[in-house]
Amino acid sequence: MVHFTDGTKITLGWAPQAQAGEDHLIIAMKVRKALEMDQLAVEVSGELILIPMENVKYGHIIPAPPELPQSVLKNAYIAE
Repeated sequence: MVHFTDGTKITLGWAPQAQAGEDHLIIAMKVRKALEMDQLAVEVSGELILIPMENVKYGHIIPAPPELPQSVLKNAYIAE
């Protein structure tokens, strides 16, 4: 789910991006690369959607990939 700075959001789903067992690594790599880019590129039903990162407040990936970059703080929780 991508939350935008204007308060709107878009929920995206995707099919496996690689062979079984490799998918979580591929997704983690793509997420890391997306964070380094100035836009998020997503192909949806044969259409390319470009989302400028300057309009993104935050992203929410459920479930989190089992393999994450070392810089990710793990086992955190949202304190209300």
